[in-house]
Amino acid sequence: MPPAKNQKIWNDDLISACEARRAQASAMGSSHEFQWINAKSKIEGTAKKIYITSTDSIKNLPDGLSKTVVHYLERIIRAAQPYCNVAMELNYHAAGGRAAMMKQGWASISTLEKH
Repeated sequence: MPPAKNQKIWNDDLISACEARRAQASAMGSSHEFQWINAKSKIEGTAKKIYITSTDSIKNLPDGLSKTVVHYLERIIRAAQPYCNVAMELNYHAAGGRAAMMKQGWASISTLEKH
């Protein structure tokens, strides 16, 4: 199924994100630099457009990416907040307790829009 005409295509944004993470890993002297180089080259090498459907399913993300890379790219596409900051309202009633809440990020879209 091709993306809708008004659908956002994520290829360029994901390539930029991989390059930024590569630069960050390089600055820290981390060996994780190579997983980001690999991810960037796989995304650049794909001819298909990466997009998200109305049912929140990500289409055409290349195979062979590490779990870390896949989770990071999925968070970018879904516009998730991957961390908690001081201004965030805590949601102690999130499924899975405090640990799950810290992973989930913002308690709701309305909380995110307030900040």
